[in-house]
Amino acid sequence: MDTNTQQESVQTAPISSSSENTAVIIGIVVVLLFLAAIAAGIYFSGRSADVVGHTTLSGSSTSENVVDAGDEITVDYVGTLDDGTVFDTSIQERAQQAGVYQTARAYEPLRFTVGQGQMIAGFDRAVVGMELGETKTFTIPAKDAYGEAMIEETVSRDRIADTITQEVPKEDLADRIVRTFPKEFFANSSGALVPGGQIQIAAGMNAEVVTVGDTDVTIAIDNTESPFYGKPIQVGMTGSYQGNEITVKEETASGYLLAIENRSSPFYGKTLAVGLSGATTDGMTLTITALTDSEATIAVPNQHELAGKDLTFEVTIRSIQAPSMMPDFSSFESGAAGAETTSTGATER
Repeated sequence: MDTNTQQESVQTAPISSSSENTAVIIGIVVVLLFLAAIAAGIYFSGRSADVVGHTTLSGSSTSENVVDAGDEITVDYVGTLDDGTVFDTSIQERAQQAGVYQTARAYEPLRFTVGQGQMIAGFDRAVVGMELGETKTFTIPAKDAYGEAMIEETVSRDRIADTITQEVPKEDLADRIVRTFPKEFFANSSGALVPGGQIQIAAGMNAEVVTVGDTDVTIAIDNTESPFYGKPIQVGMTGSYQGNEITVKEETASGYLLAIENRSSPFYGKTLAVGLSGATTDGMTLTITALTDSEATIAVPNQHELAGKDLTFEVTIRSIQAPSMMPDFSSFESGAAGAETTSTGATER
C-alpha cells in the first residue's frame, strides 16, 4: 500500500530531492531569481507535541512489547474532528460506516518507523510507550498536527522592502558562466557528454561541455537570464528581470552592488505597518503582525485542509519490530534477525 498517498491525512508529505542536481545548475544561471520571490517558501519547524489521551490496556507489558523510538510498527487508526466527523481511517468497515470509503484504497494497518519524521509530530510521539495490542485514544492540538490556521514567520525588514540591495559576484553576471560539477550530476542529461558537445541540463536550457574528467565535468552556459547579458556592465546602468528594474549601484573588488526592484513583495508600494495585508503572486494573503526597525513578523495562511483543527485518533498497535542489533542475515535461510512480534503472538519475516 502506498501510505504516502492513501494515508496522507496522518503522514507528513514527502520532500523530494530528485531534481537537486539540475536545481544547482539552474541556480547558477538564474542567480537573481531568488531575489524576485522573497515572500514565498516560508518553512516552519521545531514544534513540540502536546497530546492528551487515554488508553485501553490488554495483556502484560515487556520491553519487547512496548513501542519505542526507532521501532517499525503497524497501527490501525480512526481519525476524527471535534464534532466526531471521521476524516481518515485504516479500517474499511469504519470508513464505510462514516461515508468516507474509497474503492481505490487498500485498507490495512499503517506501517511506519517511530521518531523518523514520517508522521505528524503529535501522532508520532503519542504511540511511544504503547503496548502491543493496546488501543489508545488521544487528541492532538492543531499546532502538533497540521499547524495553526495562520503561521507566523519573522523576517528581515529588508526582505519586504520596495528595493533590495544585493552584492552579486562578477562571475555570476558574466555572459558565459563556466562551472565544474561531479560527473554523476549529468547521469540523466540528454546530449553528448564529450568536449564540445551540447547537453540539456533543464527544459529549454542547454550547456556546452568544456572538459570531461574521470569524476568531474566542466560546462559553459550562456547566461541569457542576466539582466545585463551582452552589455558591458557599468555603474549606473539598468536592466530588467521578470518585470523588476535592476540598477548597478557600485562596483566592488569581487562583484557589483545591485539595487533590485522588489515588485513581487506583497507589500510593494505600501507603507509598512502592523495590520497591513498584501497578496503574493500566487494569490496568498500575507499580513504584518509585528514590526521593528529591523524585522517584520508576517502571518501566512496554512493551506492544509486540516490546518487549525485539533485531531482525535483511536489507535491500536498491531505489530512492533525493534531495530535489529545484529548483522543482516536475510540472505540465509536460517537467519532469524528482525523477527516481528505481532498481537497474535506469531512472527513475521
